[in-house]
Amino acid sequence: MSWQAPNLARRPFLNLRPLRRVAAALGVAGLALTAWNVSSYLRSGSDAAARVAEIARLDAEASAARERLATLEADLASRDLAAENRRAAFLNDRIAQRTFGWNRLFDRLAEALPRGVRLRSLTPRFAVVAGDGAGAPDGPTGVVLALDAEATDGEAMLEMVDNLFAHPSFAAPNLARESRQRGGNIAFDLTVTYFPQERP
Repeated sequence: MSWQAPNLARRPFLNLRPLRRVAAALGVAGLALTAWNVSSYLRSGSDAAARVAEIARLDAEASAARERLATLEADLASRDLAAENRRAAFLNDRIAQRTFGWNRLFDRLAEALPRGVRLRSLTPRFAVVAGDGAGAPDGPTGVVLALDAEATDGEAMLEMVDNLFAHPSFAAPNLARESRQRGGNIAFDLTVTYFPQERP
C-alpha cells in the first residue's frame, strides 16, 4: 500500500473546460436555430401576404369575367338571331348572284350539250351546296341549276344526262320530268349541281 499525500485544497479540483466548451457550442447552435426560425417565419409571412394578394387579384378578375359574361349573354338574348341569319343568307345570296360567272357556265354547258338538245330556260338556285355528294368533287362548293330543255328524241336526252355525269364541272344530274311534244320532240326538266371550280 502506497503512501498518499494529504489533499490540502479547500475543495476538490474539477476540469470544467470541456463542459463550458460544449455549453458554448450548444448556445451558438441554439442562437443559429433561433435566427433560422425567425427568418423562416418572416419569409412565410411575406409569402402568405403575396398569396393573399394573388388570390384577391384572381377573385377580382373572375368577378370581372362573370360580369362580362352576363353582359354578353344579355346582349345575345336581346338580339334576334333568326332575323340576323335571314339577313346574312340574303346578303350571301346577293353576293353569289353578283359574282356568278355566266360566261364560264355557258361554255361548260355547251361542252355537255349534245346535238339534238336545246335549252329553253336555265335557273340557278344560289343556295350554295357543299361539294361532298356522290360524284361531286371534294372541296369546292356548287350551285344547283334547274334546266328546261327539249330534245329531238330520247337518245339525245339520255346523252345529255350522260355528258353531265361525265363532265367534271357537274354532278348528280336528276331527270325530273319528260313529256312528248307535238312533232315528236321531248320536253324535259333536269336539275344538276354545277361547280364553278371543277375537279382537277
